[in-house]
Amino acid sequence: MDGLTLRPMNGLVPQLTNTLAPQTPDNLALQPTNNLAFQITDDPAPRPVDDPNAADEPDAVEDPAIKEALSVILAQEEAEREVRREATSMLEALITRTAVAARDASCWTEYTLGVRVWDALNTCLTESREQIQYGYFCRSETFVHQIPSLAHELLRRSLARNILQKLIRLCSEIGGEAEEFGARIVHAAPPGSKAASNSSRDLHQPDIFFSHANLPRCGLPVEIAYSQKRNRLQELAEFHILKSNRQARLLIAVDYDHNRTSKVTLCTWRRDYTDPAGLRLGCRVQELRTENGTLVPGPPLQITVLDFARQELVPPFLHSRNIELSVEELGSILQQADSLEERIEEDPNADTEGSPGFTPDDADEAVSVPENEEWPVDRPGLMPFPG
Repeated sequence: MDGLTLRPMNGLVPQLTNTLAPQTPDNLALQPTNNLAFQITDDPAPRPVDDPNAADEPDAVEDPAIKEALSVILAQEEAEREVRREATSMLEALITRTAVAARDASCWTEYTLGVRVWDALNTCLTESREQIQYGYFCRSETFVHQIPSLAHELLRRSLARNILQKLIRLCSEIGGEAEEFGARIVHAAPPGSKAASNSSRDLHQPDIFFSHANLPRCGLPVEIAYSQKRNRLQELAEFHILKSNRQARLLIAVDYDHNRTSKVTLCTWRRDYTDPAGLRLGCRVQELRTENGTLVPGPPLQITVLDFARQELVPPFLHSRNIELSVEELGSILQQADSLEERIEEDPNADTEGSPGFTPDDADEAVSVPENEEWPVDRPGLMPFPG
């Protein structure tokens, strides 16, 4: 059976137990019915030879067609049980690995996993409600287990908080309907950010997903990348923008590999509306910080208000408005994540969750709305979500 062996593809070898003892199927006896259907019972005992009714019933055990059908059903049932046992074993291994993993650096581990086992494992993961970040690339039958570092988590929370603060400041300055709109923008993190595809078995959990509370399936995904994950960013962009059942117009990715390099890169993808088929993405890559930790001057990260929600939910006077985070502001957010270990060393009880709320009076709240910006594609803020 394909996919039953959990083999890491990137050299990180977790301790997984995949040797499963086959279970003996229940004893089965065939009871014919008058419409030639058969039933499986728990009584294996044959009729006594002197049973007067025995001669009146056909010998189902000797019927080749029924025996073949029974054999097929038994094989299918045993195969399903085997897949379920394997998925359960994998879930236990993933829970253990997540619990004991060091959090000094983020880890992205890939395994070859067949579609049948993936379906069973996904069901187990969903039912378990464990805080496990995972994904699946069906084209290559690759299962991914992510373990974010503490610095990764701090960066995710800080970035989400700063983006929301920017949006709320913009909306509160306008007031009225705009302020109400800003208050309805929320964000989710794994596993709540999980998104599947209606056209494939792909599934991924972006690190952040912003959306309007009235329509959570449309919004803005954000990925925090690192050494193993960066090679999959293009595929993740295609999934989030072109395939996901959570519609998105923009993907933001911050390549931040704490404890491996000081270099940080910002990547953004948008649908290229010059493509008649609408299947091409435009990508923009910007270096934020060099290997020696020096910030690289450059344009700010711009997000249009229409990237957060469908156009009908956005007040008309916000359709062409943007929020932006400058390189300096992004650098400050990165520095906060970098200093996590120092904070823990100074105070083991330090709050690494960041402030769960925000106020318009927090620092770094300046909002700039350029009038003639065409980044990264012409007037992306006026493009509606795909249908």
